[in-house]
Amino acid sequence: MNLRPELRKIAAKAALWKDRFTPPDSEGAGRLNFPYLNAHYQFIERSPGLAPGIDRIFAYNALASMSMGLAGAVSISAMKYAVPRVVSAVTGFLFQEQQGNLVDFFASFRKPAIAFPPHIRLMLGLPTDTDGEATSANA
Repeated sequence: MNLRPELRKIAAKAALWKDRFTPPDSEGAGRLNFPYLNAHYQFIERSPGLAPGIDRIFAYNALASMSMGLAGAVSISAMKYAVPRVVSAVTGFLFQEQQGNLVDFFASFRKPAIAFPPHIRLMLGLPTDTDGEATSANA
């Protein structure tokens, strides 16, 4: 990772396989210099608190091969499994960052998105007002 200018700054702070795994013999020690990624192709801190935000960097390339296996990052057939993992992590981050605002935003709506007729509301056990319109918790 030190050879890549875009990764040089995080190379000392990212967990590597040699930080998390000790092989039974010394064979393959060079492979332990690959980053130790989580299940969503994200970098992990070498030590907790050492690099906050490093999990916002994804390695969807050959660097992921140790963490994801042979079909984990460098083959076209891996896209079937890998892309949904990356997309799930990115959208999860975006939602978590905006969760407080989104909940308040959606809670601010006074009119329900779906207006059920009174007989359906009764079947569902939902309250109705005297006009048969849906009542809102925020009204």
